[in-house]
Amino acid sequence: MREDSANPTNKIFPDVHIYKSEYQCPCCNQLPPDIYKNKTYHEFFLKWERIRSVWGKPIRISRGGGWRCPKYQLSLFVKNKTSAILSPHFFYALDNDLDTGKEVFDFAGVVQTLYPSMRIGYLTYLEKGQTFVHIDEAYLVQPRPTENWREKLRW
Repeated sequence: MREDSANPTNKIFPDVHIYKSEYQCPCCNQLPPDIYKNKTYHEFFLKWERIRSVWGKPIRISRGGGWRCPKYQLSLFVKNKTSAILSPHFFYALDNDLDTGKEVFDFAGVVQTLYPSMRIGYLTYLEKGQTFVHIDEAYLVQPRPTENWREKLRW
C-alpha cells in the first residue's frame, strides 16, 4: 500500500489515482513547476485514469517513472540508465509497473486501443527482462524539442 494512500489530499488531482509521492522527482521530491497551471498535465492524467479504469485494477508507477527534474535525468544519463538526456519525463510521461510479460502486452493493448496517438514503450524493456510500460504525450510539447517525439511511436 502506498504510504500516502490513506490521505486523498495527497493525490496529484482529486479525480486521479496518482499520489504526489509517485509522480514527484525521486531526487528532489518536487513536482513539475507548472503542473497546476498547465492543463495538459491534468488531461494526461485523466487519460491514464481511463486506462486504469479499463484495466480494472490499480497500476503501480515505477520509482522515477513520473516527473524527473533535469538534474535527475542527467544523473540517469551519466550512469547509462537512459539513452535520452532530454526526456518526455520532463513533461507528460508515466512508467507503469506490471507483473508479467503477458500483462505488459495486455496493458499496452489497452493503451493503444483507447489512445492510438499515445507513445508507448515496452518492447525494448521486455527484451531486458523489465515489466513496465512507458506512456507519454511528449509530442504535445511545443515547440517540439526532437523529431523523435511524434505520435504513435512504439518501441
